[in-house]
Amino acid sequence: MSSVSHLTKEQAASIVDFLRTAGRLKRVPRAGWVRRGVPAVESVADHSLRVAMAAIATAATTNKNSATNKDQLVETVDLARCIGIAVVHDLAEAVVGDITPHDGISKEEKARRETGAIDDMRDGLAGGGCGDAGEAISQLWAEYEAGETPEARLVKDLDKVEMAIQALEYQEEHTQLDLSSFQQSAEKATKTQAGHALLEEVARRRRDLPPLSS
Repeated sequence: MSSVSHLTKEQAASIVDFLRTAGRLKRVPRAGWVRRGVPAVESVADHSLRVAMAAIATAATTNKNSATNKDQLVETVDLARCIGIAVVHDLAEAVVGDITPHDGISKEEKARRETGAIDDMRDGLAGGGCGDAGEAISQLWAEYEAGETPEARLVKDLDKVEMAIQALEYQEEHTQLDLSSFQQSAEKATKTQAGHALLEEVARRRRDLPPLSS
């Protein structure tokens, strides 16, 4: 048995409990697609995975651009933090579900529920001797919610980019659905140059969509 990594029985139990909670994301449908009548919608876990992939590809590329264009003021980001933020950004939905403005729940109540869910996961890990893990997850999630760091701002935009790509893909598959409003809302919410560049490419591909069918 390798001695490179070591966990106590209590730590292993705590991590498995956490992973079972996080695994519920696989069974939480993305509510916006359900509301628009998209069949067989993606899960929150599906969405989070592609946001994380977008974070790897985008952060690594923008950092390289910054290094090679020293005469321009290009904001660099911590790649590992971007990935971590992307992975956990919707983690609370494993407990509270995908709450949208159409649910009639105030922003304050939504924040209270989601913060409580993250706190419970953090405390559960801490109770099993995995306090550092719990704090790391909690801090990454809180960083995303605050949206004040370069990493959080980028991932927030990539969250919108992923949504726009998914809208494009659903409209390719279900030609009777007009999902252009998701592209429009993503463009309005996006703040970074990288986010706008990606959305411009998605918009270009939307122009190749066939006409809506009846």
